[in-house]
Amino acid sequence: MIIDKKSSKKPKNDALLMGFSELWVMGPYRIFGMILLLLAMSMPAMAQTGHSDVLETTRVAISSGSSKELSQLFHSSFELNIFGEEYSKSNSENVLKGFFNENPPSGFSLIHSGASEDQAISYSIGQYKTGGKNYRVLLRFKNTGEGSELYKMEFREIEKP
Repeated sequence: MIIDKKSSKKPKNDALLMGFSELWVMGPYRIFGMILLLLAMSMPAMAQTGHSDVLETTRVAISSGSSKELSQLFHSSFELNIFGEEYSKSNSENVLKGFFNENPPSGFSLIHSGASEDQAISYSIGQYKTGGKNYRVLLRFKNTGEGSELYKMEFREIEKP
């Protein structure tokens, strides 16, 4: 910051280094604009945090075999695919309950996650372990203004070599 030798006043264009009282002199509308700008810049981070929460809730629900908890995350057009058989949202909770009863979880881990370029769709790939079997789980999420919702879930048995 350059200080004028003739006066001890700070230059008016150095808004980042000004105190609050000096900013207020600039006008409350400019302060309001700066606050809006900061909020707008933080929106993508908040949206990502929302997806991270849904992904963690999904991981915990699968790890514990909770079809009820999973069903709370379903998008209105949710589809479940288990070994090539497809189920609609209305049947999915009961089908998952049966699957988890027949194949109680001994572990579930996320292997990979990604998203479309515009962040509208995100996905995760996981491995579900039960007894002597392992399953590949594909999770797809639609990211909306309100957060992320699970819209497709697929289980495939991993063949042993």
